[in-house]
Amino acid sequence: NFYLSDVGAQNIRNYRYKGEDKSLLLKYVTNPIFNKIVTLFPLWLAPNVITLAGFLCAVVSFCNIIYFCPLLDGTAPWWAYILQACATIAYDALDAMDGKQARRTGSSSALGMLFDHGCDALNTTISSLSLCATFKLEAG
Repeated sequence: NFYLSDVGAQNIRNYRYKGEDKSLLLKYVTNPIFNKIVTLFPLWLAPNVITLAGFLCAVVSFCNIIYFCPLLDGTAPWWAYILQACATIAYDALDAMDGKQARRTGSSSALGMLFDHGCDALNTTISSLSLCATFKLEAG
């Protein structure tokens, strides 16, 4: 407690993250779909595995785009762009379902949330670079 008062340390211990999204699309379209899909996951499947699977989708599609457009210019084959779109949808879906799986299995944790948010941050970078390559926004 060198840096924090006792009250400050207790407040950190009591802190609980609670995100909220009031999007109508989320409420009426994607959440009902994801709530059904997540029940297909086995209960032994760790939520961090779902997070990692989504992130790997993003990484594979990024590597594919960068292979064809290393300087963020040029043109990749048509299927590379389809793969990029599918990987983005897969990432978003799996990112939404990892938390549902954690709550479903009672395995929510601060470490899981940190891992999820870390993957989100890394995905923002690689997805931005993939979009730059798609729109031919050259490096430099």
